[in-house]
Amino acid sequence: MMAKEKRYRTQKGCLLVAVLLFSFWIGAGITLAQEKKILLRVGATPSGTGWYFYTAQTATVLSQNLPNVEISVRETGGTRENVLRMGRKELEMGFSEALVSHEAYRGIGRFKDKAISDQRLLWNIATSYMHWAVAQGSGIKTFEDLTGKIFNPSTIGGGGEYITEKVFELLGFKPKFHRAKLADAVEAFKDGRIVGFSYNGTLPTPIFVETHASRPLLLLS
Repeated sequence: MMAKEKRYRTQKGCLLVAVLLFSFWIGAGITLAQEKKILLRVGATPSGTGWYFYTAQTATVLSQNLPNVEISVRETGGTRENVLRMGRKELEMGFSEALVSHEAYRGIGRFKDKAISDQRLLWNIATSYMHWAVAQGSGIKTFEDLTGKIFNPSTIGGGGEYITEKVFELLGFKPKFHRAKLADAVEAFKDGRIVGFSYNGTLPTPIFVETHASRPLLLLS
């Protein structure tokens, strides 16, 4: 049971979800009748991540095989932003993950009293993992060593940022958070302005592989 619970805590299922609002269906019907084309905006993740590539390729395949549908991929800050923008009808579809979608659907956590109960799951994609990385040679070997150090908790508005905040708060890890988009955080890491950064993704996550070639990384466990 302990091994099963540990796997549950360290794995995070990723989802692609859609908000199917009544007004959207009316709008889609009008678009189809007038232009013979349904236009769908899908929120992805920051560019340079594996999930952005996945979402873009999925949109291409769907558009090629659905003659009346055209899907436009939008770069976003991450899963939380996607769900919020779907709730505001700025996106029809969006890449999400289990924790964000659960809270939004139930109206709890970050979505307390602001439930988005009309979102629907289209399909499960994969299990992703939180990566907390620091520079090799920085002297940081454990999470406790991050105390007082400047660290990026993950891209602004993404699920990884929220998870990092909750985990660090629960376990008492106290770095100084450097808030930034993923690309900006990586640049700050490469030039030594921060000691590390984090992101959630499948193995291997491209941004960590690429960054490691410029400034070797150590993943904290």
